[in-house]
Amino acid sequence: MEKKSKWGGVRPNSGRPKGGMNKETKEKVKVQAKINQRILQNADKIFNAQMQLVEGCSYLYRIDQDDKGKKQKAVLVTCPKEIQKYLDDEVTDQGTYYYMTAEKPNIKAIDSAFDRVFGKAHQSIEQTNIVHNFEYEDKTDEQIDARIKQLNDEYKTRTT
Repeated sequence: MEKKSKWGGVRPNSGRPKGGMNKETKEKVKVQAKINQRILQNADKIFNAQMQLVEGCSYLYRIDQDDKGKKQKAVLVTCPKEIQKYLDDEVTDQGTYYYMTAEKPNIKAIDSAFDRVFGKAHQSIEQTNIVHNFEYEDKTDEQIDARIKQLNDEYKTRTT
């Protein structure tokens, strides 16, 4: 009679504890926690950036003329005081030309903002039992099998 080894098979209290994680999963959880913390610390900045995408952005450019009256390259105006002077129509320099341009609102950002507040809209998929004008109701199993074979053959000829 051959003796069986006591090393094989199920052993009580062996293996990873219930609910325990392997090393890679533990590392992923730590990294995700750090990322979440950074996002939470910058939540206001992230929200403001997303709101800019939702609203669209406007940019003010200034084109200065050189001494010979030739136009120079457009410069993005970032100084709040200069922007306010332009908006209040208080720009007095005749050699400077300003123009504004706008960026359209980002539709995906709008959808994302609404999804966060109101929840994602329900999406439904309508399923019918008609495939290629073939009604499966009142058909025998053999007729359905023949139709499936026909569709498979059509698919194979289209893909080759």
